[in-house]
Amino acid sequence: MKQRVRFLLLLALGVLPVLLTACAKLSMMARQDQPPQAGAGEALIIFVRDTASTETTEASASLYDVTAAETKFIGIINPGTKLAYAVKPGQHTFMVLAYSTDFLEASVAAGPSYYAQVFTATATTGFSLKPRTMFRAIRKSEFEDRNFRKMDENAQFVGKAPGADAWYARSAPAVAARRAKLLPEWLNKPREQRTSQTLNVADGR
Repeated sequence: MKQRVRFLLLLALGVLPVLLTACAKLSMMARQDQPPQAGAGEALIIFVRDTASTETTEASASLYDVTAAETKFIGIINPGTKLAYAVKPGQHTFMVLAYSTDFLEASVAAGPSYYAQVFTATATTGFSLKPRTMFRAIRKSEFEDRNFRKMDENAQFVGKAPGADAWYARSAPAVAARRAKLLPEWLNKPREQRTSQTLNVADGR
């Protein structure tokens, strides 16, 4: 009973995302020397994170596919890494969990690769400054930009190591609680408030 009360208290205070990602060690992800490729009739969503020197914090962030009723664990993204995730054409929704929780929507076509940046910045909350982890949809017009090219070239592709899914199995109830609480709030936002976190079909390359 005491453990349940403590869990609910942590959830209410927003501490739970920090505890989850604090346990997400670098060893849960393995370096990929060859760039991942999409299968026939698929698109790639590439989640990329800049090097630690450009962020206010180096905390790990966990990524999830929350398109369907079942949450799918994509992996852990750390500064200077990127993850490729193959999807079918259509609409998809993703969640990032670290110091805070954020969502990304994506409408994709088969063939292209689509990019989304994961970053952590300090935001003002009331009278205090707190780190927030967020998505940013990268537009096709940015692909030739020097800043994007530098970030993309410096980021190393990684994929889940054998221990990653076991970590998620232990964390799944807490992840589900965050999704149940915050995804409906995100979906109820006006579309213009979700623009910077929405990938469109034309954003692929």
